[in-house]
Amino acid sequence: MTIKSSSEFAKVLLEGDQWEALKILHAWQECKSRFNIYNELITPAMYTVGELWEKNEITVADEHLATAVCDFVITQTEQQFKFEKNNDLRKALFPSIVKEHHYLGLKMVSILFNEWNWDVRFLQSPLPIEHLIIYVNKWKPDLIGLSFSNVTQIEVLKQYLEQLHSHVCYNPEIIIGGRLIGKYDFTSLILNDNMRLIPNLYDLQSLYKNNG
Repeated sequence: MTIKSSSEFAKVLLEGDQWEALKILHAWQECKSRFNIYNELITPAMYTVGELWEKNEITVADEHLATAVCDFVITQTEQQFKFEKNNDLRKALFPSIVKEHHYLGLKMVSILFNEWNWDVRFLQSPLPIEHLIIYVNKWKPDLIGLSFSNVTQIEVLKQYLEQLHSHVCYNPEIIIGGRLIGKYDFTSLILNDNMRLIPNLYDLQSLYKNNG
């Protein structure tokens, strides 16, 4: 079966055709890993959709439809992870920040960390910073992953980083991702040596695949 490109996949997402999207996924699954599907098919397709929306070439409704179909597809990639209870697994938390409604990147990353044998919790709904701090201090993840998709979220993200830096009772690793990281200089966001910018999935994999 011939696999279709990310641009063809983006077109199917915008058409709202979840069954055709699923057929494309299944074709990729015959010859590609989950990581490659995320990196070479789904991520570029969603970037294409986002760029079309920014150029006003599609409506908000179109973008929401594409997101819903893409979410459906990502869910199909998540196989049952069989873990025996193991308190020694490193813990990773992926919360969505307030005003950031693009959660698909974090969802894919959380699935990859599960595959890499981390104890993972993904909080899809935006979580206010005061509640996140309470949760972090209670569960004590080794790593916290945050993401943003638009420059309008920068100030909110800064508040999260500053509050986590000031009010968490230990020093977890904090990684920051999103489609803009590789395009612009966001080094001013880094407040300590435990914070790191992650521009792409390749960097993520090289740092954390064998570090669970």
